[in-house]
Amino acid sequence: MLKIEKLFLVSVTSLFLSACGGGGGSSGSSTVATSCATSTSSFCTTEFNNNYGLVTTKAYEAFDDGYDGDGVKVAVLDGQFDTSHADLDANIITGYDEEDDNGTVAHVGAYSDNHGTHVAGIIAAERNGTGMMGIAYNASIMPIKIFDDDGDFSGEISNSVAFAADNGATVLNNSWGTTTWTSAATCTVGGTAYTCYGLIPGTSSAGFNSTAERTEWDDVATANAVAVFSAGNSGNNSATGAIQFYRSDKQTALTSYTPQVVKDAGLISYTDRSGYEARFGLIDSDVSENWLNVVAVDNTNTIASWSNGCGDTKAYCIAAPGVDIYSTINGGYGTKSGTSMAAPHVSGAVAVMKEKWPNLTGAQIVDLILSSATDLGASGTDDVYGVGLLNMAGAMTATTAQSFSYVDSNGNLKKISKEGSISANSILSNLASKNVSIGIVDSYDRVYSNRSRQFNSLKNKNITDEENFFKFRNGFSDAGLNKFLVMSFVNYGNEVGNFDLKYRSYSFQEDEYQNTLLGDNFMTTSFLLDNMTLSTNIVDESHNNSLLLKNSFSSIKPNSQSSITFGYGYEKERILNSDFSGAFEAKHNNTIYLNAVRKQKISEKDILNFKLGYGITKSNFTNEELFNMSDLETSSASIGYVHSEKTSKFALSLEAPLSISSGQANYNSVSGYDKYGNYKNGSQTIGLTPDNRELKFNLYYDKVIDENTNYGIQFDQANSGFNNLQFVYSKTF
Repeated sequence: MLKIEKLFLVSVTSLFLSACGGGGGSSGSSTVATSCATSTSSFCTTEFNNNYGLVTTKAYEAFDDGYDGDGVKVAVLDGQFDTSHADLDANIITGYDEEDDNGTVAHVGAYSDNHGTHVAGIIAAERNGTGMMGIAYNASIMPIKIFDDDGDFSGEISNSVAFAADNGATVLNNSWGTTTWTSAATCTVGGTAYTCYGLIPGTSSAGFNSTAERTEWDDVATANAVAVFSAGNSGNNSATGAIQFYRSDKQTALTSYTPQVVKDAGLISYTDRSGYEARFGLIDSDVSENWLNVVAVDNTNTIASWSNGCGDTKAYCIAAPGVDIYSTINGGYGTKSGTSMAAPHVSGAVAVMKEKWPNLTGAQIVDLILSSATDLGASGTDDVYGVGLLNMAGAMTATTAQSFSYVDSNGNLKKISKEGSISANSILSNLASKNVSIGIVDSYDRVYSNRSRQFNSLKNKNITDEENFFKFRNGFSDAGLNKFLVMSFVNYGNEVGNFDLKYRSYSFQEDEYQNTLLGDNFMTTSFLLDNMTLSTNIVDESHNNSLLLKNSFSSIKPNSQSSITFGYGYEKERILNSDFSGAFEAKHNNTIYLNAVRKQKISEKDILNFKLGYGITKSNFTNEELFNMSDLETSSASIGYVHSEKTSKFALSLEAPLSISSGQANYNSVSGYDKYGNYKNGSQTIGLTPDNRELKFNLYYDKVIDENTNYGIQFDQANSGFNNLQFVYSKTF
């Protein structure tokens, strides 16, 4: 039976300084690496899959987004480094050696520890098709040697911390920490009692207790950098933890016990506790927002038995892969386990985020990483896993609070509430069909891109198919269309010989400008003076805030009728009957247009119709710096033929419906950052002229059976491929 007894006679007087990787309780069993083979990402290669940590942290989603830590400096405070390693050499920059106060960080002599090289590879091993690749494979590694050539800790490392902060390191990776011994206990193994000591997280650190070093760590936060620490490998976690006990020589391992057993024996006063360095964020409020503690999980996202738990650091503690991690070692590749291997996954994630959003502070990056983690263990933040597993995809996803944004002429970031829409009809259909990039920022002012199709839509015509048929059949002025549809066919009572265009002409294209500007809701009043007609229409539709003024000049002769219409239309929150609201709100928009119509009688039964229209629309918007339009030139044209009998009518026409002839829409929004990390604008332009001008061929026929009954047929064919066939039968009772 295993037994631990507390002895009060032995005080804790020794500190044991070591790197956190490798030792401290790795089970020695291997795990099967998780693969992203089912993903469509181009990054899911053998090189990528060699470190399952890139898969479980969803690093490939950040890579797919185009970010890999390029240009970001990551300081690695560790042992010696293989600076000439083929998978690291391109990413190694000038470093610092605390022992010799110079830049000689490469491994030398008989002692050649792989720890620093392994950690550096997890962060930034190159993507070159061999070995493995780092989680920020284009980041710059700043190697800082805080252990001497014999592998002993250098003591106070003020100069090393200062070098990292002063030389632009965005993140300082610390895969090291202190441990200490419990007071002496009795461990009974195989019936034999031994004096034993348990190795537990350190409670103090000589360097961190010095004024000079504390000042330098404070400067890390001042420089907007992030300090990442491994939690330690003492096994002090309440989920799977096993605290190792050693014989009195403190070299020979005897057995291990769960943290709860050790606590019950009175040898520790806590379960789930990380090392002193990882807990420094609790002790020094000046750096608390820029501090991260990392525990190690395996490829099933279960905390390793030798990993410390988060404990009282749980608010800024996160889990990352740390079991059997394949990475670079001096001269090659190898597998190591430890919270030392978990911490660099987080440091690499910080680098990728800093590349994408150089404006983020260190505290903001820490907050984003913590708030986006995948929950593990007990629901919510817990003592074992802290906030949960590192989730790079989540950390790089925009928060729900988003705004359209642009940079004004003074370089200031301006935000507009992300609301509203553009509902475009066929005239402005390019606005809905094109999918341009529109810049937004989230609650951290991180720049993202929206696609215009997310808030664009095609606007359905206000008029129904049935109404449109009767309008087409009867001609615009005789359709009797308003809010209440009067469904009646043309009166055939007049003699054909009387050239009464009211009944005998056929309008293949109504006044499209009027129809468009008033949204199919209109009323007209005309005054006839001899053979000249002067008509003035004033329409105010309060429900759509539109106004139309027009003057028509007509000349009627025995065999022809000509008219010219000058019109002015006013629209609010609409342009050519397309709706603009919210961030894209259209203010006061004006259209002037000219229509010319000629109806020529070529026989007693046959008439030709010609029509041309041209207009200019000027618009302005509430947020002109975000979205605006140039002047829009529009045009329409048609030619038609009508053959009329006493009880039947046949017509055909070729039409070019109202369309944009010239004009463009402009989106101006924040697109990213310049080389100095300042916001910059990007411009997206949509040409509003259709790629192919629409042409429609129309065929129409109707027959009057008696004064109460008639029927008709209509066929339309457009060059876009659209066609329509309608039959109508009418009976009056």
